[in-house]
Amino acid sequence: MSQEVQSVPTHKEPIRCFIVGCPRSGTTLLTSIIAGHPKVFGVLKESHFFSAQRARVRGQASSGHFEKFDSFRAVLNNGALGAPGDPLPEPSAFISALDDMAGRSDMLGWVEKTPENLHHIEAILSAAPDARFIHVVRNAGTTLASGFAKSFRSQSCVWNPAYKSFRAAYNEWMRAMEATRRWQSHPHHRSY
Repeated sequence: MSQEVQSVPTHKEPIRCFIVGCPRSGTTLLTSIIAGHPKVFGVLKESHFFSAQRARVRGQASSGHFEKFDSFRAVLNNGALGAPGDPLPEPSAFISALDDMAGRSDMLGWVEKTPENLHHIEAILSAAPDARFIHVVRNAGTTLASGFAKSFRSQSCVWNPAYKSFRAAYNEWMRAMEATRRWQSHPHHRSY
């Protein structure tokens, strides 16, 4: 009597985690802590991929997000996302590239930190419906103080135009808090 052999899946989808929040809220620290786990692949440089993707869709070719993503590609230096100056890959290709990097390192998953991905959650979920999100929440006073301290150290507001004035910086913090509140009750979203 012959027994039918059932196939057992050999590849399990990696855990895909995005750390989001207002800039200067502690996203880098949290990402570093999570990436310290021996089975988590940490993408420690901000990719700005989904911001560049939105700029491409809107026809904003002069957006600085393309340059930021090219900087990310240069640091990654594995060719999976193309070389700096190449056309922007599709979102599914971006997710697959991170999956492949985690898989090659025999990791359970990966964590990516670009704070402004907070405003691109729908686009991320279109490319990775199983994505998980950690929203970093920090009070306005310490977040803004950290942002202005960074602006003063760098002698410019190039890193974040919102820090040209207190009102603009506070509005950016409020926008981040509203986005986090909007996603609080959704599955796979946690705020800390």
